[in-house]
Amino acid sequence: MTDYPSVAIQPGILDERSPGLMALVERFDAIPVETLLVYLIDHVDASVLPYLVEQFDMGDFIRETTSEATTRAMLKQAIDLKRHLGTPWALKFVAQAVGLPIELIDWHQADPQLPRNTFIARAWLNDATTVPDAEAQAELARLISVAKRFSQHETIQMGLGTSGDLALGGGLDTAPEIEFEGGAAAREHVSTDLRLNGALDAGPALDLDGPASARNTAPGDVGLAGAFDNAQLMEFRGHA
Repeated sequence: MTDYPSVAIQPGILDERSPGLMALVERFDAIPVETLLVYLIDHVDASVLPYLVEQFDMGDFIRETTSEATTRAMLKQAIDLKRHLGTPWALKFVAQAVGLPIELIDWHQADPQLPRNTFIARAWLNDATTVPDAEAQAELARLISVAKRFSQHETIQMGLGTSGDLALGGGLDTAPEIEFEGGAAAREHVSTDLRLNGALDAGPALDLDGPASARNTAPGDVGLAGAFDNAQLMEFRGHA
C-alpha cells in the first residue's frame, strides 16, 4: 500500500471524505496493468469485449453467441474490415474467422458465366477447422451477407475435395442428394473409385453428373456394396 505523507492532503480540505479518497487511490496499485490496456485484444479481460464491440461498431459481425476466440480475432481486424467491406478480402476474412475458409468465384469467372453482380462462395470442408453444423453454416451465410457489397447476390456452397478414393462407409439416412458435379477440366484425368459400403436409406438422389469428357476418360469404378431402401433416384448422368 502506498505510504502517503500527511502533507498530501492539506488541512483546509482534510475532512471525513479524505480517507475514502486515499483508499480509492491506493486500489490502483492492485490493478494489473494489462487490465487497463484494453486495446491489447489478445490479453484484455473477456468482460471488456462487449464494450469494444460497441466502440468499434462491430455489432453486425459479432453477436452474443459469437465465441470469444472469434470475437477477439474480429476485433483485432475491425478497422481493416470496415475499410475493406465489399472486397474479396473482407469475405475471406469473416469466413476464416469462423473456421470455414472459402474460395470466391465471381460471375465472370464461372463457366458458364453467372448473372452479373453474383458470386459463389465455396467452403471446402477439407480446410475447415471443425465440421460445420447447421448453426455454423447459417452464421457463415450471415457474415458473408454483411461483408459483401449491397448490390451483390451470393450463392454459398459446401464442398469436399479428394484426389484419391472416396469411401462412404456408413449409413446415409434420408440423404436429399449426393452429387458429384464439375466441368470437363476437373474430370478429364479422374480415375478414382466411389465406394458406398453402407446403407442408403430413402435417399432421393445419388447423382454423378458431368459432361461427356468427364465420363469418357474416367476409368474409375463405382462400387455399391450396401443395401438401398426406397431410393427414389440413383442416376449417373452424362452426355453420350
